[in-house]
Amino acid sequence: MAHIFVSYAREDIEMAKGVVDLLQSEGFDVWWDHKLRGGEHYPTRIKDIIKNCAHVIVLWSNHSVASEWVQLEAREAKSKLVPLQISSCELPGEFRELHTIQFKEWPQVLRELYSVIRHGRQTFELDFLADCHQSVIHRK
Repeated sequence: MAHIFVSYAREDIEMAKGVVDLLQSEGFDVWWDHKLRGGEHYPTRIKDIIKNCAHVIVLWSNHSVASEWVQLEAREAKSKLVPLQISSCELPGEFRELHTIQFKEWPQVLRELYSVIRHGRQTFELDFLADCHQSVIHRK
């Protein structure tokens, strides 16, 4: 079973792919809807993945806050949610109380996501990746 599930709006697929690639390059097992197989009942499959994974990263943008699917996935995963705001938008009310990582640049996103995933939701240690893999840091 995947360790991390990534929830995003279809319009943000390029950013989602960047996050997935980044996490996979760090050795994480990541599931996103590109792993759906033809004929799978996707609501059941996604609910099962969310239930069994350790972390759910939701990419918040104007597109995703308007998506009923993204909000449903975030709601189902609230206890293991790692919110990442990838563009300026107003977060849905029930998610405003969670600390949300603000996307500024790839190295910062990697540090914060890695910290939360490796050390738990309450820990945001930002200095542990001083000599992070340079090939990952120099993305986009």
